[in-house]
Amino acid sequence: MRIKPIRVIVFIATLIITLAMLWYTDGKGHYKKGENGNLSVEVGDTFIIKLDENGSTGSGNCWLTNIKVVKLKSAEFTSNSKADGAGGVTTYTFEAIAKGIDTLKVANCPLAHDNKKCSDYNEKNTKPDNVFVVRVME
Repeated sequence: MRIKPIRVIVFIATLIITLAMLWYTDGKGHYKKGENGNLSVEVGDTFIIKLDENGSTGSGNCWLTNIKVVKLKSAEFTSNSKADGAGGVTTYTFEAIAKGIDTLKVANCPLAHDNKKCSDYNEKNTKPDNVFVVRVME
């Protein structure tokens, strides 16, 4: 059985396009350092904030502010195939629990090198990398 050259060309073209799309979209849909956001949600809604993170550097994302109208429900790390080392994106899922406004400030803080915890960092001693203003309505 002989394979027709056109089928080989179509297969190779499809493979190249698929790989290019995966490479282009890998890591999209998240906030990079310096990017901020404004979100409007209703009480009971959940929302997601995705941030770059690379634990192999000894640093981690630390939320600098006390939050009152939203609650962090989960944080899930997904490796990024284009990142060096153990880099990737952490997906933070929040729930709106009360009417009001929260300003979420987050910084990538040195943890392992200084034997510190995220609780050692706050908005008075650390400059945020990202700021998110979340308005919660009823």
